[in-house]
Amino acid sequence: MRLTNAKKMLIIFATFFLFLFFSALLHYSFAAYEITDARGLQQLASTPSWNSVELKNDIDLTDVSWNPIENFTGTLDGKGYHIIGMNSDRGGLFENLSGTVKNLGFVDCNISNNYGSVGAIANYVDGDVTIENCSVSGQIKHQGEWSKGAVGGIIGSIKKSENARHLQIEKCYNFATITSDVISGRYFGCNM
Repeated sequence: MRLTNAKKMLIIFATFFLFLFFSALLHYSFAAYEITDARGLQQLASTPSWNSVELKNDIDLTDVSWNPIENFTGTLDGKGYHIIGMNSDRGGLFENLSGTVKNLGFVDCNISNNYGSVGAIANYVDGDVTIENCSVSGQIKHQGEWSKGAVGGIIGSIKKSENARHLQIEKCYNFATITSDVISGRYFGCNM
């Protein structure tokens, strides 16, 4: 069977197109989502399925009313940068964390949650979680009628579930003042 020039060109074009398609797919599968400002951090809430997230500079949240990112399962590398002035009455950076957070600092945070657990990095952790080289300063509070919450500088509560397999906290520091009428701890509040 003999191929015409048109068929040869079609095969070359299709091969080239497939190469570009799969190259782009691999790039987006492994490329980190880069955050440079408060808006980029807020947009992470709409796409929390990124495998890798990196801060490219300090993020100032002083003028932002923060709502925690609902579920995060990837890796957030702060690269030694800080989230400055996080103000939230619904808790920390993540509502539920089942991933890794590393090399990240929180400076002058003012975080509270009167209806559940609260921690600067995560209100709750569940699954395989690693938190390393992180620090927190500011205020973390729980003062409300809901008595089932817990307060920690890094994590509010550790969920007891079939997903809770591994929790590792290394080289983390909490300098935040904790005010609570429920169970509290310097790094995490309690196991639930």
